[in-house]
Amino acid sequence: MDLPSAQLVLLLADLVGVFFFALSGAVTAARQNYDITGSFMLCLLVSLGGGITRDLMLNEVPASLQQPIYLLPPAIATVLVYLIGTPALRTRRSIIFFDACGLGLFAVSGTIIALTHDLHLVSAVFLGIVTGTGGGLLRDVVANQNPALFNASDLYLTPAFIGALLTAILYSNGIWSYWIMFGMIVLVVTVRLLAIYFRWQLPSTVRGWTYPRLTEKARRLRDLARLRRATNPARGRSSQQHLPPRRVDGDGGPGAAGPTNPDPTNPDLSNPDQPPQ
Repeated sequence: MDLPSAQLVLLLADLVGVFFFALSGAVTAARQNYDITGSFMLCLLVSLGGGITRDLMLNEVPASLQQPIYLLPPAIATVLVYLIGTPALRTRRSIIFFDACGLGLFAVSGTIIALTHDLHLVSAVFLGIVTGTGGGLLRDVVANQNPALFNASDLYLTPAFIGALLTAILYSNGIWSYWIMFGMIVLVVTVRLLAIYFRWQLPSTVRGWTYPRLTEKARRLRDLARLRRATNPARGRSSQQHLPPRRVDGDGGPGAAGPTNPDPTNPDLSNPDQPPQ
């Protein structure tokens, strides 16, 4: 039995990846309450965006425009989610699973297509990542969601990078077969799903063991300053209530002491208008 040609295998892998990405787009559209035409357009964007970007970088007419069969998986995904109805809205896991499958298929197939065009290994890995993550990025941006590609608590680019790098190394050294290709796809999907399940994270833009401590210390200092500003004026007023009146010479206000008269029988010399007693 003759094995299928490499081009046919890449075409099938591309179509399956288009279908899985289209399913993730259709479920996202259903959760966003899009109509059926909006769902179909989002399916086209997420499923064909990465491949179109790859082909344009390779200075070729996109394969989805050369072969209309690429339009069939998005149409099937749109109708399928429409017929399923409410169960498609109950869980976000379906989006994650379909997106992970599309990520693995496109990262591996995009890398192989780049290598068949005699690109350098580094460039092939880059195109594999672009092919795998481009559609998901466009989906999240159009649906007004935080892109998974830039989410610090979500490994999205890393599984695509691992799959593309291993694929480029093995394919460049002649260690390649359909089983290895299937294994690379499963590896990318597995790493992606395990990262979500166990909440694996990469280091953030600053060191995680210093930045939270600095922000926590700054917050405590601000709270302490606010507490002091709130309590000090009250303490000052309460302490002033128990202080004796200050005696100032020449002050005619309350608490001021005037000149004394040693003889009470004589009129007060300080007040000439007072009659004698």
